[in-house]
Amino acid sequence: MKKLTLFIIIYIVSLTSYAQVIKSISDNVGSNNNKLIYPSQKSTKDDYKITVQAVNKYISGVEMNLKFVIYNNSLTYNFGKYLKLTFPQGIVPKGGSDPLSQISYTAYNQQPAYLNDPDGLSISWGDESVTFGGIQPGHTEFYVTVDVSSSITDSVTVSYYVKSSYYDGSDEKEFTGDIKVYLIPDVPDLKPFITGFYSEYFSVPFDQVTTTIDAAVTNLGDTLTESVNYTMKTELTSYNKSETISVPLGTYDYDTVKFTDFTPAGIGLETFYLSAEASNDFDKTNSIDSVDINISKTDLIRDNGHIIGATGVSSNSTDGIIGNIFIVNSKDTLNSVVSYHTLCKEGESLKSVVYSVNDEGAPETLLATSYPVYFTTQQREYVTYFPEDGVVLEAGKYLIGLVEDKNLMAIAITSTPFIDSSAWAYFQNKWNNLGTLGYRYTFYIRPQFGTKIPDFDIVMDTVAISRYGALNEELTITGVFTNKSIYAINSIDLGFCIDDNEPVVQTITGLNVYDKYSFKLTEKIKLTELKDYHVKIFLANPNGNNDVNQTNDTINKTITAVEYIPPKHVIGEEATGTGCGECVRGLVFMNLLDEHYPNKWIGISVHNNDPMVLTEYDDSINNHISQYPSGLINRIVEKDPKDFKKEFKNQLKQTAPVDISLKNVSYNNETRELLFSLNAKFLANINNARFNAVITENDVTGTSAGYAQSNYYAGGNNGNMGGYEDKPDPVPASDMVYNNVARALLGGWNGTPNSIPATVEPNDNISYSYSVTLNEDWNPEQINIIGMVINGDGTILNGIKGDIRTDIKSVKANNYYDIYPNPFGNSLIINNLKSVKQIIICNIIGQKVLSVNISKTTTKINTESLNKGIYLITIIDNNNNIFTTKIIKQ
Repeated sequence: MKKLTLFIIIYIVSLTSYAQVIKSISDNVGSNNNKLIYPSQKSTKDDYKITVQAVNKYISGVEMNLKFVIYNNSLTYNFGKYLKLTFPQGIVPKGGSDPLSQISYTAYNQQPAYLNDPDGLSISWGDESVTFGGIQPGHTEFYVTVDVSSSITDSVTVSYYVKSSYYDGSDEKEFTGDIKVYLIPDVPDLKPFITGFYSEYFSVPFDQVTTTIDAAVTNLGDTLTESVNYTMKTELTSYNKSETISVPLGTYDYDTVKFTDFTPAGIGLETFYLSAEASNDFDKTNSIDSVDINISKTDLIRDNGHIIGATGVSSNSTDGIIGNIFIVNSKDTLNSVVSYHTLCKEGESLKSVVYSVNDEGAPETLLATSYPVYFTTQQREYVTYFPEDGVVLEAGKYLIGLVEDKNLMAIAITSTPFIDSSAWAYFQNKWNNLGTLGYRYTFYIRPQFGTKIPDFDIVMDTVAISRYGALNEELTITGVFTNKSIYAINSIDLGFCIDDNEPVVQTITGLNVYDKYSFKLTEKIKLTELKDYHVKIFLANPNGNNDVNQTNDTINKTITAVEYIPPKHVIGEEATGTGCGECVRGLVFMNLLDEHYPNKWIGISVHNNDPMVLTEYDDSINNHISQYPSGLINRIVEKDPKDFKKEFKNQLKQTAPVDISLKNVSYNNETRELLFSLNAKFLANINNARFNAVITENDVTGTSAGYAQSNYYAGGNNGNMGGYEDKPDPVPASDMVYNNVARALLGGWNGTPNSIPATVEPNDNISYSYSVTLNEDWNPEQINIIGMVINGDGTILNGIKGDIRTDIKSVKANNYYDIYPNPFGNSLIINNLKSVKQIIICNIIGQKVLSVNISKTTTKINTESLNKGIYLITIIDNNNNIFTTKIIKQ
C-alpha cells in the first residue's frame, strides 16, 4: 500500500517556521535561527526493510565488544523506534552503545534510541510506545558488550527484532531476523583495502592524482607472524607493485602501506586490485579487493549518485549553509559546483561557498562565493560558477557547501557510506557537525576543477507560443534566456525564422542581465494559410560578441493554423489524501477554481491511502509527481495547488486542436448503468491520440476516521488557508466534504486503446462509447462525467465535463459558441460572441420569447420569465450567418 509522505523535522534549533512545508510549534521562536529539516517527497518505495548484521567476530572466553550495524533502507523517511537483540546461551549482554541514535523531536514524540537495561540474554534500545523513533534511514553502527563463555567455540546465531512507524504513527511495521556471529579463527584472516584520499572518492581530477596510493590491511583472525606481501595492480595504467606487511599483526590490528610511483595512464576508469593472503589464511575470499576510481578532467566526486532523500536548512534569512568536507589532494583551481535538488522554489537562487577547515576539522573561514544560479524546476542538477578564473585551493581539507535562499532548496542525500565529520551545517549562528547529531549524510555535491566559466555563453531556456492558432491570427513569441557568462549582458539579438525564410531580428539594449531574462518579441507571426509553420526562435551577439556555445541558442517550434478556435477546457488532476496535512491547500485551491471557472476548469481529486482511493489512478499519478500535495495540469506540467490558477490560465491561452463533446448520456436507476459517448472533431493532423473518461463525485462524506483531514494549517502558524487555520488538526470527518473525487478511470491512465485511429486529419469526426456501473455508495445526482482526448505524447489536448441529468453542461452552435448551463434555470450564459450582433430565443413552436442585442463577448441572459420546457436559441453574427441549437429549461 502506498503512503503519503509528510515533512519531518529532524533537528530543531529554533522554531522559525518554513510555512509552506511544515507545521511549526510556537516555542522559543528565534528571528534569525535556522533548523535542519526533511522536505516532503512522494513515496518511491513502501515495502522497505530494516536488517541487522554483525561487523566483527567474537573471542571465546573473554568480555568484549561485539559490533553490529542496523540498515534502515527506507526511501520514505521511516524511522525505527525499538531494537532488541537476543543472544544464545553462553553469551551474556552487559551493556552497549548509548544511545544507539540521538535524533529526537518532542513535537512528534520522537525520542533517541536509548539503551535499556539488559534482560537476561536480551538487550534493547528505544521505546515501542513512542509515536516516532530515532533510528534514522541509512546505516547506524553500534556495539554490545558481551561476556563470552569459554564453552562457545563455534558460530552462533543472534536474533533481532525491530519496530518502526511512519511519521504519523500509523502502519507500524515489525522486522525480525537472525544474525550469524563467527568465532575469530585460530589462523590469520587478512583483508586489504585502500585508505586515504582514494578511499573517499569515486572520481578525482587528473591534476589531483598523486604518485602515492595509501592502503591498509587488517587481520580478522589470529596473530599473523609470517611475512606476507601486499600487492596492488591496475589495468588501465598497468601498475603492479608489492609491499611487505609488518609483523606480528594481531587480531583486529591493521598495517598501513604506501604504494609509490603510481602515474595514471590518462583519463578513464582505473580499477585498483588489492591482494594480501597468508599461507594459512582463514578466508581467501576477502583477501582480494578492488576499487574503481574514475580519473577525470574535472570532477571530484565522493557520493555514489544513489539518491535516497533530501534535506536542507530552513530559515527566514539567507544564512543557512549545508555541505560536505572535501580533500583537495594537490593544488588545483575550483571553478564550479554541481548539485542535485529535489525540492526548490522556481525563481529563487542557489550559491555555492568554500570554507577553510581548522585543525579540529570544522569549517572556519569563508574563501569564496559563487555566482547565483536560479531554480527553474525540481529533480535536477544545477551548476554554480565561481568568478573569473575560479578559486585556487592548496592541498588540504575544505567545506564545499550550498547557501539557502528564502526557502528550502533540498539538497539530495545519497546512500554513500558515511565518513566521520564530513557533513556540516550552519544554523543557530554556529557550525554543527551533522554526523555527531546522528545525520550521517553524504550530499550530492560535486566540485569541478578546471571548468572555467566562458566569457559569453547565453542559453535559450524556454519559448512560449501557441501550438495551434486560428487562420489570420497573429501570435506573440515570449521566452526566457539565461546568461552563463562571466559578464553581464547589456544587449542581445533575438529573432525568429519561419520555414527557413529571411529571419526577423530584434535587438534589445539597455540590459544588465547576470542570470535570467524574460523577453517578448514585438514582431508577431501571422497565420495566413491552413498549414504547419516551422519556426526557429534564436538569440545571437551578446554584447556584440560571438556566443562560445551556439548549440543552445535556438529552439524549434511547430505552429499549426486551424479553421477556428474550439472551446478550451483545462484538466487538473490533484494528488491528495486525508492523511496529508499540507493537502488542505489542494482542497482550497481546487474549490476556488471550481467556483470561479466552472466552464473552463475541470478538476479531478486523486486520493491516496484513504477511503476514497482509486488504486489504479493513484498508482499512475504517483509515477508523475514528486511530492504531496501536487497536481498535473493537462498532464503537461506538475504544480503545487497554490500555483494551479496561474498554470490554468497559461494552458487556457493554448489553442486546442480538437473540439470534444459529450453525447447520448443515459442512466438506468435500477441497474445503475451509465452510458455515454465522446465525440471529437479534429482541426489538425494528430497521431496516436486516445479518448479517456473519468467519473468523479462531489459532496463526498464519511464517518470513519479515514475521512478526517490532517491539517497543518491549524492554529494559523503556517498562515491563512481558506479557513482551515481556524479548524483543528485533524478536521473531524463530520466537518469534511470532498469534491471532484475520482471514482472510475475508464480508459486507464493512457486512455482507451484504439478509441481513435492512429492518424486523424482536419475535420475528422470520431466517436467512442463508454459504459460504467455506478457503485451503490455513489450519489448519481453528484456524479460528473469527464471526457478527454489524450495526445500521443501523453498530454491532454482538450476535455469536457457533464453530469447524468443532461447530456452536456454546455452546448455549442456550429461548434463555436459556448452556451451553458443546459438545462438552465433563471439565467443562461453564452461565450465567444466576438462577432455576434443578436441572440433570439424561441419556444418549440417558433414563437420568439426573448431577443438580446450583443455588445460583449460574454453575455448573461435573464430567463426567469421563461416556463420550463424546450427552446431554440438562434445566434446571428455580423455577416448575418444564423446558427441554431436546442436548449432546455428545468
